[in-house]
Amino acid sequence: MSHPFLSSPATIELVNIFQEPYNNAVATARTCYASKIIDVDNVKGIGLPPDKQAQREAQRDRIAESTYKAGHHTTLQHTHVQFAMSNVSRHFLWSFLHASPFYNSEQQSQRYVHMRGESVIIPKLSGAALTLYQETLRMQVAAYEQLTEMLKPVAAHFYFGIFPARHKHEKYHKEVQKKAQEVARYVLPIGTFANLYHTVSLLTLLRYHHMANQFDVPTETRWVVDQMVNAVKAYDPLLAKVMEDPLPLGEMPESHWWQTTVQQPRAEFLSRFDASLDGKVSRLIDYKANQEAVMAEAVREVLGLVPEQMSDREALERVLHPNHN
Repeated sequence: MSHPFLSSPATIELVNIFQEPYNNAVATARTCYASKIIDVDNVKGIGLPPDKQAQREAQRDRIAESTYKAGHHTTLQHTHVQFAMSNVSRHFLWSFLHASPFYNSEQQSQRYVHMRGESVIIPKLSGAALTLYQETLRMQVAAYEQLTEMLKPVAAHFYFGIFPARHKHEKYHKEVQKKAQEVARYVLPIGTFANLYHTVSLLTLLRYHHMANQFDVPTETRWVVDQMVNAVKAYDPLLAKVMEDPLPLGEMPESHWWQTTVQQPRAEFLSRFDASLDGKVSRLIDYKANQEAVMAEAVREVLGLVPEQMSDREALERVLHPNHN
């Protein structure tokens, strides 16, 4: 799949991976039923005659297939893979990579790095659609620059109010710039590029592989995940034996229903949805009825206090108010 965007292509590089992930997965599976630790050399039959090695490899592949089909996928969780990623959108990070609890990312900070207008993903649009998209990007980036400048005096007031002696040193004025950028970044496009290191287990990557092919997944996500999976398979081609391909969209249960049932225009839905916002861009429509009281009680439990010693309001301020925490 070629890069599906007009903007600079993303770079996805496998920079670290455990050795022999496929053989290691089988070694861990066999250890579950062995009287001793089974290592990779044992799985491969190292030191045995060629015919015995061939038998070991056949055994290895049977075990790999059977454990995978049985749903015993934790054998793949022992191997972790680390990727260096460039030119991937913040939307991809927030909506996909960081939607899983099992990952580690170290990414470019929008607080410390000034964002540039050209560092944004651009779909393969044309004509009026492309013009509108680019004009919107310019508007958002201009708002970011303007808001940063507007916030600098406010940030300086509070920063130098806390550290008055630092006002004389130019290097601390850069800290003020960073704090202004930190707030202003919220008006940047969600397609703003990021660079990062991202580490997951093979099991999580397998989940990525399947989730990236759902109906509502953006093109960028599918493209990036394909690059991640291909890089791992290139490192250890044996993994192709257990990393099965996701179901094609047309064979998913919801596909038939979607094609046979949901065919009417969406104008009525869009009109009703817009009306529900009541002129706003977002609305809080629900929350747990006792969430404040439950959080306050949790704070008191940690501190070993009762409500008479710390009220709900005091407990919430202790946790949430920047003056206290």
